[in-house]
Amino acid sequence: IEVTRASVADVTERLGEALAAEKDPAVAVHHIYQSVGRMLEDNQFSLGCPIAPVVLDSPTDVPELAELCRSAFEQWIGLLRDAFVRAGVPARRAHALALLVESSLEGLMVIARATSDRAPVQAVADEVAALIEAAVLDGAGRNRDAAISAVGISSPGT
Repeated sequence: IEVTRASVADVTERLGEALAAEKDPAVAVHHIYQSVGRMLEDNQFSLGCPIAPVVLDSPTDVPELAELCRSAFEQWIGLLRDAFVRAGVPARRAHALALLVESSLEGLMVIARATSDRAPVQAVADEVAALIEAAVLDGAGRNRDAAISAVGISSPGT
């Protein structure tokens, strides 16, 4: 359990640093996917998510392991969600995007390990970054329209 706990702490720290290093969450997430692809390739596709094997293969009657896994996913999804919200994405959509990013990374690590190829990670990185960028732009537009409406000015096109 302690090895898994240390791995979770390391991933959480690196994820937080990656999201803090970039103002644009689409760029940050793209970098995260690239980093995951490199990590997989660097270790000859022998490592992946530190908690996926625990979730999939551990007995369900070990509450400490279950809590560790639940907490890890909650932290990672929360870090992503918060980055998206800071960039102007509405909270509900930010949460959905965070779930999408985390679940796609988990699945892609499995696919990359099975195929010994990081290409799927790289391909999805571009698509996910585009989705996040669109969500940020949409959120910015909504925030602008709300601000304009609050001061009683007609927004363009209305």
